[in-house]
Amino acid sequence: GAMDCTVQLHELDAGAFSIPPKYRSSNSSSSRNRAGTSMRRHPPAPQLHRVMPRTTVFRCHKSRVKEVEVSPQEPHLFWSAGEDGMIRQYDTRLPNQKAYGSANVLISLAMAGPGGGLVECKGVDVNAAAPHLMAVACGDPYVRVFDRRRVATDRPGKPTTPALLQLSAPHLPLLLKAGLSRRAHATHASFSSRGDRLVASYHGDHAYVFDVTGAGEQQPLMLPHHSSRLRRQPSAAAAAAAAAA
Repeated sequence: GAMDCTVQLHELDAGAFSIPPKYRSSNSSSSRNRAGTSMRRHPPAPQLHRVMPRTTVFRCHKSRVKEVEVSPQEPHLFWSAGEDGMIRQYDTRLPNQKAYGSANVLISLAMAGPGGGLVECKGVDVNAAAPHLMAVACGDPYVRVFDRRRVATDRPGKPTTPALLQLSAPHLPLLLKAGLSRRAHATHASFSSRGDRLVASYHGDHAYVFDVTGAGEQQPLMLPHHSSRLRRQPSAAAAAAAAAA
């Protein structure tokens, strides 16, 4: 990601970094040549090489690209998260992936907000222990976890992608709904090395750790529409008195 609307893939020639071993004379080796001087293999001294990368530019997003993610288990794939509400998947073995209309939209949150509004994608991470799980830091209080096995790529305009998990600190949706806090959103999400924890940082708030070993979807906490104040739950004594009456 270049913090603009493009994704740039830079390919370097691997041969530029392969330096043949050099041999230096030494008198402390048991194997000697005809002149009586031993030849030992030493690592070469660091050398600078002028490398011209082959750059491919993908213009698939209409808003800023916030993060690019790779997975060691899938060397031909990489993903980009854009503020246009889309996660794009790129396959270096396939053509026709450079334009906005390319059929490489993996996750669409362009209409996932209230009233069908846009939810920006601020970051993306792939679970190294379970590569089918992908976490997206979103421009609302939630971090969404998706199962890539249940999602297919499509062109822009695809319906909102359902999330396997929807995670947030409990107070953020409440405060935002009540208008008691400024707009807080996730800025980054990252799985732990074992894949059972998910760490998310928030703009204007703290960083939180979520347990992602369970299944299901966390329902957002909503306030009553007719009041901006939280209702207190009745105590056990009050409930018993009301039942007796």
